[in-house]
Amino acid sequence: MARPVDGAHANLVDAFSLFAVIFVLTIAGVLAVKRFRGHMGKEAPVTNDMITIFRQLRGQGDLSEEEYRTIRTMLESDYRKESRDDGR
Repeated sequence: MARPVDGAHANLVDAFSLFAVIFVLTIAGVLAVKRFRGHMGKEAPVTNDMITIFRQLRGQGDLSEEEYRTIRTMLESDYRKESRDDGR
């Protein structure tokens, strides 16, 4: 037979249940943050890498010479800005 639950025991069960819920929610939050930050941690290609990619696309005929030059000019401008920012 089940024993009757006194007030102190009921409070202890409530406290343990609340702790378990908070623990589970904390673990779920940590996992969600790690998953989200994992996507942010992947760096975008460096400007030089991007220029190389566009050069290859031009070589394959997917970009015209004019398109390549326009893109390269913009990327080189970004590269100079990045270089100045890194020097701080």
